[in-house]
Amino acid sequence: MSKLPLIGFRESELKSYFESIGKRTFHARQLLTWLYRKRVRDFNLMSDLPKFLRNELAENFHLDILTPADVAFDETDGSFKLLFVHENLTYETALIPDADRFTVCLSVQSGCKFGCRFCATGTLGFRGHLDTFHILQQLYNAYEFNDVTNIVYMGMGEPLDNAENVFSSLEILTSEWGFAFPARKITVSTIGLMPQLQELIDKTKVNIAISLHSPFHDERKDLMPVERVHPIEDVLASVSWRNWPRTRRLTFEYILFRGINDSLHHVKALARLARKYHARVNLIRYNPIDAKNGLESPEEPAILQFEEWLRHMHVSVTIRKSKGRKIYAACGMLAARKI
Repeated sequence: MSKLPLIGFRESELKSYFESIGKRTFHARQLLTWLYRKRVRDFNLMSDLPKFLRNELAENFHLDILTPADVAFDETDGSFKLLFVHENLTYETALIPDADRFTVCLSVQSGCKFGCRFCATGTLGFRGHLDTFHILQQLYNAYEFNDVTNIVYMGMGEPLDNAENVFSSLEILTSEWGFAFPARKITVSTIGLMPQLQELIDKTKVNIAISLHSPFHDERKDLMPVERVHPIEDVLASVSWRNWPRTRRLTFEYILFRGINDSLHHVKALARLARKYHARVNLIRYNPIDAKNGLESPEEPAILQFEEWLRHMHVSVTIRKSKGRKIYAACGMLAARKI
């Protein structure tokens, strides 16, 4: 019988397992502290567990993490991209240093089914969900490079389309028996799926980033087919924001496309939405993936002008730093080359 990966178990699941084999359930928290908080991957080093229990666990479970099939490094900014190939799933993890921060960008799917016009991942089609183990082992690999300060679910795939595994991984990341990672240091990016978005708000305390990219229905529909089913204004209006604290960040992600969504007309509509939902705006330079899709990034002065307009309209706005341009910066580009 093949051994199961222990990484990905939650406390409730491990307690149930110990009950089923007649062992005391308090050992679950001891084991998970070694596994997640201390990131120990050798049962023999878990000194407060009885030896007979360590032996039994070693017979049934493994503590292995996956080795990247490829590692790309951009010497200009110090960022990494890790490529994983496992069980017919190909996916990436980005590691992004910035001053006193080290951010890991997690993937949740191999490919994606939503086909956003600007997205490299979408060109692959949907190849499968990553389970909780696949999501968390990306973080273990990141710790091999540096101490992680921030986690973003902004890699390949739509997190709320894989809600079960994303919620499971978030529980492990933020629980005291897990990594005990601060929820305020975690951001989940989504195109806006209901009712999963409301669940994300209610069940977690993480920050949320909405992929907006246009404040206008017809235009967003051309960029993001999901707008036909889940119009973003309807999604935002249907969500209950009553218990949303100001310390919990809501961000609108906005990739700028030359001649499409970069006018003063767009700024005014975007500012209206941002002020209504107390959201900050994260402006993103477009990383071209296909000359045939007709999308280009505006010139730098136009990007700075768009930012200035938003500030003048009392919107909190930042411009995301471009990282990893030499290592296929856009999500899915490295995986696409491998496939």
